[in-house]
Amino acid sequence: MRHIHRPATLLRPLIVTAALLAAVTGCTSSDSGSGSGSGKNAASYDKAGDLVKEVNKAMKATAFHASGSSTALGGGTQETWSDPAEGLRMKSSGAEGAGEMYCKDGKNYISASLLAASVEQTGQKITVPPKLADVYVASEAGQSCDAYYRIDESAKFAKDKNGKVGGQETVALTMSVGTTSDTYHVAAEGTPYLLRMDSTRDGRTSSTTYGKFGEKNAITLPKEADTMPMADFRKQVMGS
Repeated sequence: MRHIHRPATLLRPLIVTAALLAAVTGCTSSDSGSGSGSGKNAASYDKAGDLVKEVNKAMKATAFHASGSSTALGGGTQETWSDPAEGLRMKSSGAEGAGEMYCKDGKNYISASLLAASVEQTGQKITVPPKLADVYVASEAGQSCDAYYRIDESAKFAKDKNGKVGGQETVALTMSVGTTSDTYHVAAEGTPYLLRMDSTRDGRTSSTTYGKFGEKNAITLPKEADTMPMADFRKQVMGS
């Protein structure tokens, strides 16, 4: 799941937001399918990297819903809907703002309010004029939409954190960089879906639960008339 990196131009905040949003968290019941692509259960893998690949493959190939608390936007909540055919939608709210973000075919659409809130988390401040309040800022993601929930292949087993999510036995994987750490709880039996992610970001903690696997999500992207290229948004907001 994508946790991310930042400079101070207005182009970077979009990437920052992507990461911030993806670094969300939640709590909801999970139900898992059966049979991973490799035919192996998560508990039988000897190499963490091999399991991570199977988890990422399974998550990318199925529709799912996720929700929970968030370390982004001053803490708050975030909800995600993903569908292989429809794309991805995230709804985020917190002390520093709220808004929605969509991704499909490697292109992001982020509401102006959410983009402004994410920019403020980098120490900058921008004011979105009323005429742009309902605009979605479009930008090429530079990566596929599964970047928002994909587990990094450098994750390692954390057997001391194996447990249960919604009554299902889980295998834990973890990774950390600086003050950021994530623990991924994967279904031990059947399809190795990601059932929960627990995160820490600069002292804030969050937990996101994934479920409703295979249940189709209707995701409607913003209308073209309601979108604006990042370069145009930057000119209107910052005059550059």
